[in-house]
Amino acid sequence: MPPNTFILQMLKNKIFPILASAIGLKTLIRVSEVGVIHVFYHTVSDNYMPHIHPLYTPKTTKEFSDDMDYLLRNFEPISIQAVWESRREGQAIKKPSFHLSFDDGLRGIYDQISPILSEKGIPATVFVNSDFVDNKDLFYRYKAALLIDKMNEINGKNISAPKIAEIHKILSLANIFEGSVRLGIYKLQYRDKKLLDEIALVLGIDFYSFLKHERPYLESGELKLLQERGFTIGGHSKDHPIYEDLQLSEQIDQTLTSCNFVKNNFHEKNLFFAFPFYDSGVGEDFFSKIYPEIDLTFGISGIKSEYQGRHIHRIDMEKRGKNARQAIHAAYLTSIFKELKYF
Repeated sequence: MPPNTFILQMLKNKIFPILASAIGLKTLIRVSEVGVIHVFYHTVSDNYMPHIHPLYTPKTTKEFSDDMDYLLRNFEPISIQAVWESRREGQAIKKPSFHLSFDDGLRGIYDQISPILSEKGIPATVFVNSDFVDNKDLFYRYKAALLIDKMNEINGKNISAPKIAEIHKILSLANIFEGSVRLGIYKLQYRDKKLLDEIALVLGIDFYSFLKHERPYLESGELKLLQERGFTIGGHSKDHPIYEDLQLSEQIDQTLTSCNFVKNNFHEKNLFFAFPFYDSGVGEDFFSKIYPEIDLTFGISGIKSEYQGRHIHRIDMEKRGKNARQAIHAAYLTSIFKELKYF
C-alpha cells in the first residue's frame, strides 16, 4: 500500500472517529450542508450465528437500541417514500433526518429489530435478494462463514490429511494456495461459489439443511407483516454478486429481476434498489438503463449522492466506529474532507 494511501486509511479508520466525536454534530451538519443521512445494518443478535460471526460481529440488541436512541435525539426518522418524494419534487427535507435500511433480508429483522423499531416509531427499508427470500438459497459469503465455523469447531480434533489435501485441491481451482484452509475459504469470491459447495461435501455440511432448520432469511409472510409495521421492501440483486465482476447485461438483469420480484410479490408503489457490496464498476450506461423502472438506488460510501440525486449513499453502521455517534460523526468529517479534495 503506497504511503499516502496508508496515511489516508489511518486517518479514516483510526483518527477520524476520535476527531469527529470531538466536533459538535450541529457544526458538522452546518459545514457539510447535509441534513439527511442514510444508515444501514444487516442484522442484530445477542447469540452466536455461524453464518455471520466468522465474517463480522453484528451489534447486540442493546447496542442497536442505543444507536436508535442517539439517532432519535439528533434526527427525525423518515421513510424511503419521503426521501423519494423529496427528490422527485425537488423539495429539500428541512429538519435533520435519517432513513434506516437493512441489507440481505435476514430473519433478525423480524425477530429482534422490528419490535425495537415499532416501539420507537422508526420506519425502515429492507433490501432483499430474490434468490434468498423464503430460504431458497444461501449467500456465498454465508456459506464460507459456515465452512470456517466448521473448521473452527474441529480445530484440535482429527481431520484427515486426505480431506485437508482435497480442500486445498479445490481451493487451487480458484488459484488460492494458502497454507491456512480457513483463510483460503475466506478468499473465495462470487465467481468461485460452486467451490464452496464442493468443500461443504468434504466437511459434511448440508447448506439446504441449514436453510430449512435455521431459516436465516425472512419468509414472504414475514416480509408482508413487516410492511404492515411500516417497512418498505426493496431489491438487493438476485444472489448478491460483486457488480464490478459482471458484464453490464448481468448487472441489469440482477437489478431488475430483484426489483420485479419485489413488485410482483409485495406490490410496492415505488421500486428501490441497494447494491450488494458496493457500486464500483457501475457507470452511466447502467443507471440510464435501470432508472426508467427504478426510482432510487443506494450505495455504501457514506454521505453523498450522484446521478441527479437518485443514487444515494449510506453509512455502514456495523463497521464505522463503535457506536452511532462515532460512525455518523466520522462519515460527516469524511464527507467534508472529500469536498475539500483531500480524498
